[in-house]
Amino acid sequence: MSESDGYAHLYTMNADGSDRRQLTAGKFEVLDARLSHDRSAFELHTSEVSLFERHFYRLPVAGGAATRLTTSVGGHTVVVSPDGRTLADVYSTANRPPELFVTANRPGAPLAQLTTSPTAEWLAYPWRTPEIVMIPASDGIEVPARIYRPQDAGAAPNGAAVIFVHGAGYMHNVHRYWSSYSREYMFNHYLASRGYVVLDIDYRASAGYGRDWRTAIYRWMGGRDLQDQVDGSRYL
Repeated sequence: MSESDGYAHLYTMNADGSDRRQLTAGKFEVLDARLSHDRSAFELHTSEVSLFERHFYRLPVAGGAATRLTTSVGGHTVVVSPDGRTLADVYSTANRPPELFVTANRPGAPLAQLTTSPTAEWLAYPWRTPEIVMIPASDGIEVPARIYRPQDAGAAPNGAAVIFVHGAGYMHNVHRYWSSYSREYMFNHYLASRGYVVLDIDYRASAGYGRDWRTAIYRWMGGRDLQDQVDGSRYL
C-alpha cells in the first residue's frame, strides 16, 4: 500500500524493490487488501464507488480490472468462505447499524440477513440518513459534512446550530454507513427534534480523502482543521 500518487493504492514489487507496479489508481482509497485462499486474486475494500461508501472487490494478482462484489449503498466488510463460494458481509447503512449477511460469491447476488441487533423499539424510530453537503472553505476547497435539519425531524427551527467535531484526529465520519459515533448520531437526532441544525464535518486531516487531506495539519494542528470548522459556521 502506498500514497505516492496522492491516494492509498495497491502496488506489487519484487522483494528487492524492483519491478514496482501500481494495480489500482484513482481518486479513492484502497482500505485493505489480502490474498484470496487460492492466491489468484487480491480481495479489497475500497471507496471507488464513492468516498462515502465502502465496497468489496476482487482484483487479479497480475492486475487488470477489479470485479465489484457488493452493490447495496453503505459500508461492507466482507470475508470469503474457505471454499470460496460464500461471502460473509457485515453491512450497515447510515441509519442502520452493522448486521451479518451472507451471499453467494458473485457480483450482485442477493443478501440474506442473519442478525437483527437493535430492539423493536429502536427500529420503530424514524432514524434518518443525514444529507451530505459540501462546505466551501476559505481556501477554495469543498469540505464534506453531514447535516441534520429540524424540518427533517418534524420540528420548528429555533435559530441555533450545533457543530459536532469528531475526535480521534484521523478518522472518517461523513459517510453512508453506520457511524463510529453511534451515540452522537442518535443525540444529533435529538438536537434536531429540539430545533437545532447540526453540522458534522470531516475537517482537514480526516481519513478517507487522500494524502494531502491527511497531512493538511502536519506540524500545524489548530490551523486548517480549525478553519474548516469556522468555515462551517459561516456556511450555517
